[in-house]
Amino acid sequence: MISGLLILAGLILLIIPGIIASIWFLFAGYVAVLQRRSLIETLRQSRRLTQGVFWPLLGRWLLIILLVGALGLIISGIALAGPLANALLLAPFSTVFTFELYQACLSFQPISHGQSNRTD
Repeated sequence: MISGLLILAGLILLIIPGIIASIWFLFAGYVAVLQRRSLIETLRQSRRLTQGVFWPLLGRWLLIILLVGALGLIISGIALAGPLANALLLAPFSTVFTFELYQACLSFQPISHGQSNRTD
């Protein structure tokens, strides 16, 4: 009983911070390449981009993971085309989706009193 609770606590302590870090640093690759920032500044900028939009990003990120996972299972059921189709269709799809999220976050300007304002 106690070992089960300890295992559950350990999973929660590792999984939840991992999900938070995944969202904070979701755009690090785009920031590093497109904005040519140093490693530390890349991580800081990626985290800044996610401020004020953490929950919407988490929802969209989970949606794309579930969608790509489901499509991957369906495609992998096709005998020879499965792995190739996964690589050629699903990886670019998730990359483009993440880039669109990055572009949307670039245009997001938080207002100091806690509300948000989108500039188009």
